[in-house]
Amino acid sequence: MKKILVLIFAIIIWRVKILLTGVLIPKIGFIKKLVDSVEWLNSAHIVQLSMLIIAILLIIIIGKSKFSNFGFKGAPLKTVFRSVFLAFGVSLVLFLTFGIYMKITSSVASSGVPFMEDTFLSKIILVWIIASSVEEIFYRGFLQTYMEPLKAIGLKFGKVYLSLPVILTALMFGFMHLCLKGKLPWQMVRFIIFNATVLGLIAGYYREKTGSLIPAYFVHLTFNVVGMGLPQVLMMVMKG
Repeated sequence: MKKILVLIFAIIIWRVKILLTGVLIPKIGFIKKLVDSVEWLNSAHIVQLSMLIIAILLIIIIGKSKFSNFGFKGAPLKTVFRSVFLAFGVSLVLFLTFGIYMKITSSVASSGVPFMEDTFLSKIILVWIIASSVEEIFYRGFLQTYMEPLKAIGLKFGKVYLSLPVILTALMFGFMHLCLKGKLPWQMVRFIIFNATVLGLIAGYYREKTGSLIPAYFVHLTFNVVGMGLPQVLMMVMKG
């Protein structure tokens, strides 16, 4: 019964977080005025800041401020390098495969999301640094840790064990990107959801294995670097 309640509450927390950060908070009057008046501020910053505040509050209230239990601790450097190497290889294959598919089908994809139409440096700060860390704190930090009572349930692939918390958190993280529907071509949104889910599985696996958010953050960062950097490299090669 306890495990079922944990699962139900985890889903409720996830849905409430999406509602608050993606719909309600950005529409608050003074926040809208602030975004309109501050040149460098946009809705994506508000979403990330809101998610961070929610995650920290949940860790303080539900986790009794035991931040180390939620991944705020170190990790072996060797494991971090392994996680980055795996993330780089997997993300490279995924993005190249998708790029080939888009080329074959002659599909035209947007080069970015409307709320990130800014300088490349701004995208680096928002996507590589802010989003990678904040999303890991909420998903692999709070949410996956909250579902730890379900850890005995999972799937084993050879020596790799993916627990239910890892799988569910990865799926929640992936489907969070449904918010891009209508802003990007549907085939690209589907790829982003799949890509984010794979990212979540790798990040969640290393979060559970090490007890630290550090490998998870670097997995997330690597996927974002490849996702943003590969198209730039390919364009330079094609122009050359």
